[in-house]
This record gives sequence, structure tokens and C-alpha cells, in this order.
Amino acid sequence: MTSEKNINSDQQNHEEFLIKKAMAGDKSAFGMLAGKYKNKLYSLLYYMVHNQEDAMDLLQDTLLKAYKSIHKLRCPNAFYSWLNRIGVNLTLNFLKKNERNKKYRERLVLEYKEQTESPLQSLEKKELQLKLTKLISQLPAKQKAALVLCDIEGYSYKEISEILDCNVGTVMSRIYYARDYIRKHISNYNCDAIKLSK
Repeated sequence: MTSEKNINSDQQNHEEFLIKKAMAGDKSAFGMLAGKYKNKLYSLLYYMVHNQEDAMDLLQDTLLKAYKSIHKLRCPNAFYSWLNRIGVNLTLNFLKKNERNKKYRERLVLEYKEQTESPLQSLEKKELQLKLTKLISQLPAKQKAALVLCDIEGYSYKEISEILDCNVGTVMSRIYYARDYIRKHISNYNCDAIKLSK
């Protein structure tokens, strides 16, 4: 147990060291940090836009913006939350732009618990996924971001408030209204496998 704590402590110290070096302009230190977090960040962005190319473009934009502004990072311990905040804000702007131009229809596929399914269950699940995709695509961008961060990515309300730069009450309200909208429009389906009950 003690050795595990030491390993975690060493990793944290190493990350803090890299962050401080990156803040001082060290490109290779930033590259190591980006390498550590890019897959998690890509996953978050993909769930928001449900398009591989768009998510990859947003990931690159996020890392570039983070690199250019890392000297402004106030709390090195909050590097990953800060990185997520940049990515989510860029994605929200992207979604607003595309919704305004009516050229983009994002889709979001929620993950389900693995289970053995009959052909009928499989069909019902696909119908439910399509219904959820459509409903989530109709949510306002800020509600969608809060819902994805909570129910897909598993962030706490406090973490989401830091990422979206708003208070916890606002986060709870956005998630409540997003879930309420989905519940009202999906009442005919079995939603046991969907995390909409927190």
C-alpha cells in the first residue's frame, strides 16, 4: 500500500515538474503532457460532436490553444481540468456555429452495459440509441455539454462547474433540464441501462 502511494506521489511530482517546465516554454514537456491526456480529451470531444474528423480537429485546436496560453495557467494542479475547459469551450463554439448555419447534425451514441441480447433486444437497443441520439442533438449546447460530462464522462458536478466555468447550481440545473427533456420524450422505451437518474 505504501509503495503504491509512493508511485502515485512520484507520478504527481513528475507531472507538476512537466507542467512548470511547459509553463516556462518547454515544448517537449508540453508534448509529454499532451501525450498523456490526448486520448481522454479526444473521447470527451467525440462524445460531444460524434464525428471523428471534427473531434480530431477540435483536439488539435485545443492542444494548440493550450500550448499558446499555458503561461496563463493559475493552478498547475488543475492542468487537466483547464485543458478540458478549453476543449469544451471550443466545442460549444463549434456546435453553435454549425447549428446556426444548419449544416451540422451531431449524433451521440450512449454506451450501454454489456449484456447478452436476443435479436429483438438488439433491435430495441438500436431504436433506443437512435431516439437518444436525436433527443440529445436537440438539447441546447450548454445542457448537452453538462450531460455528456456527467453521464458519459463521469465527472462530478464540481468538476463540471470548473470545466464549464459556472457554479455547481447552474451545472445541476442544466443536467436536470437535459434529463427531464429526454425522460419526457422517451417514456415509451426501457431506459434502465441509461444513466439519467442521478
